[in-house]
Amino acid sequence: MPRRLLPGVAPSTAKRRFRSRSYKIIQMAETVRIFIDGEALDVAAFTTIAAALAMRSIGGTRRSVSGEPRAALCGMGVCQECRVVVAGRAHVLGCQTLCDEGLVIQTMATPR
Repeated sequence: MPRRLLPGVAPSTAKRRFRSRSYKIIQMAETVRIFIDGEALDVAAFTTIAAALAMRSIGGTRRSVSGEPRAALCGMGVCQECRVVVAGRAHVLGCQTLCDEGLVIQTMATPR
């Protein structure tokens, strides 16, 4: 049974490619500057807001009705405990929103 060759691959290298896959290496060297409660923070591109808040050691993103601090719990948007104000828009889920250059984030745990 003849071997199927990969498109654009010479027959001499096709055998090696079937045994081990070659992957592109993506470097995440690019950083973006965001502002959390007025303080600047440099994070890697494609970082979620919830991860950036954790890097900065913020204990809570909002306050409950009784005044207790609340923070991200599930990491996938179901619990909605990671809600923050992003560029003036309230109730944005921090665990599902990626950081972008110059993004202004305000936790609801701090007074406006």
